[in-house]
Amino acid sequence: KEVPKTLRLLQLLSVAASKFKFGGGATAGPVDAGNKVKGKTRKPPAEPSSKNASDMLPVLECLARCMTRVQAVHTARGDQRQDSGRASPARELERALKEKQERYEEEVQIRKRHEERVAKLEEEAAQERLRLKERVAQLE
Repeated sequence: KEVPKTLRLLQLLSVAASKFKFGGGATAGPVDAGNKVKGKTRKPPAEPSSKNASDMLPVLECLARCMTRVQAVHTARGDQRQDSGRASPARELERALKEKQERYEEEVQIRKRHEERVAKLEEEAAQERLRLKERVAQLE
């Protein structure tokens, strides 16, 4: 049930990484972004595949914004759609338990009514047996 949320999160992360790597929008490439954050100019890393630790700050900030937005969306959906399968497993279990308890109470009430009816019918049968014995005794 969490797969769509996970896929959406991965999509957001990939878009953020793409924007970071290729300079989408206001954010420039990794080296420029790091320079903007630190306010210093420095030369790029020796190899294009290696990154400085300070270059990760914009990525982490972007990830934090994505995660905050995902949490806000998830919270909003969780409050509105508790019965649509998007609720947390604990809520679903609590709901299922409540339904089972209600069903149990209904079954107990039905059984109680049946037992009362059986007792009433047994009493009527016993009374009819007594009448039958009295009539047989009268006939003899």
